[in-house]
Amino acid sequence: MKKTEFTDSFALAEELRQSLSADKPVIIGIDGSMRSGKTILSYCLGCALRINVFNIDMFVNRKQGSFADQIKYKDLEERVKDKLASGKSAIY
Repeated sequence: MKKTEFTDSFALAEELRQSLSADKPVIIGIDGSMRSGKTILSYCLGCALRINVFNIDMFVNRKQGSFADQIKYKDLEERVKDKLASGKSAIY
């Protein structure tokens, strides 16, 4: 990754930090094509914002059709609800 991309992610983190509320949890979703830098961006933001990062691969049944068919949506939904109920923000 180029240095300017890291600078942009730090600027994004600062913008998000200013809009996050300590009393209301937020779930941030990162989407993009394969090998576009989603994981790196997620972990950079997670570190900068001091919030948990969960990789969608934790909620996938491999070899079950298209990627969307492989996602365990119920498990993902429960994790998001639990995280919101705990009062903590997260990045997925």
